Amino acid sequence: MPPTSTADASSPPGQTLSHHPAQPAHWTEAIPNAEFCANCGQPRTGDFCAACGQRHLKTRLRLWPLIKQVSSMVFNVDRGLFHTFLNLLRRPGGVAKDYIRGKQRPYVNPLTYIFIGAALQMVSLFFNQSFISEGMQDSLNQLQELPPYQKPFADLESKIGDVPTAFSRVYISSLQQGYSYAALIFFCFPFAVLLMAFHSMRGEQFKLGETSVFALFMVGHMLVITAFVTTLSLRLAPAAMQSLVGPLMYFLIAMHGHTGFFQSTWISRLATTCALGLSTIIFVCSILGIFMVSLVVFIAFQSIG
Repeated sequence: MPPTSTADASSPPGQTLSHHPAQPAHWTEAIPNAEFCANCGQPRTGDFCAACGQRHLKTRLRLWPLIKQVSSMVFNVDRGLFHTFLNLLRRPGGVAKDYIRGKQRPYVNPLTYIFIGAALQMVSLFFNQSFISEGMQDSLNQLQELPPYQKPFADLESKIGDVPTAFSRVYISSLQQGYSYAALIFFCFPFAVLLMAFHSMRGEQFKLGETSVFALFMVGHMLVITAFVTTLSLRLAPAAMQSLVGPLMYFLIAMHGHTGFFQSTWISRLATTCALGLSTIIFVCSILGIFMVSLVVFIAFQSIG
């Protein structure tokens, strides 16, 4: 049987024709000319995959389009973070209702939104930790001057050094932990459960997933707003305003969100208020618990060292 490949008359002697296309020098060079979707493996047709909706790359990935894509996701007025934030300012209950009804593409995922709020809280803590530390240290300095507390403070000082400074550091660390995961576990989840329970008593039958969407959007928005308001309030009146501004903002945002999602009756608003109050107490207690555990561990390690 003759060979499957024959020599080309125009090619040098001994060289045969290849029926396979030339392989790219590097795997990245094949990206623009790929025949199949990189996401699901279906044949490429058009700019987007007909099966999964993935955008097909026509050129190699460069830095500037990547930056533009991220900025579009964040600041796009039609969809994305900026659009979600503006709509939560205007109609927070309507955003949660839209998302539950299936109108989800214009908005950031509610779980993503609360992570963004937590990240902004961390940034706020970074810039405001000196104000928080100074306020706590001043209070502890006044406390240790009182006769009943002089000996306990002296005993602690022999183990951990300057007590107000050590306590303030542990407290800042506890706040960071609180807003990194405790807000989701000890605020959003109890808020969602209590909303479902209290409103079910009034005949408003919600699924836990539905009240969870509302709770995530509301708590995320609380974190976003208070991240900026806290910075201002700490500089105006560090002790007095901070203790009032946070709870007040939480209440106003929850009541604003109540409209358009739950029934517009006083008893329904009372149910939302009770759910918010109890979940806020749970959240504050969780931060205090983290602080106490962290403090005990810190003292124990300092005593061993």
